[in-house]
Amino acid sequence: MTEQKTEPKYRPFTESTKCYDKDTLFGDTKEIIIQHGDLRYRLRETRNGKLILNL
Repeated sequence: MTEQKTEPKYRPFTESTKCYDKDTLFGDTKEIIIQHGDLRYRLRETRNGKLILNL
């Protein structure tokens, strides 16, 4: 039988990848704004605890 290899769903992190704890970023709020050049992105936590990023 041939063993099938599956690609990882996400790229593995490297040692130079910055990692932030959600509570460190959000503090006591459910939403933060991330500035990227001239654009502002809204990152919010849903009632189910998932994160959603919108432009």
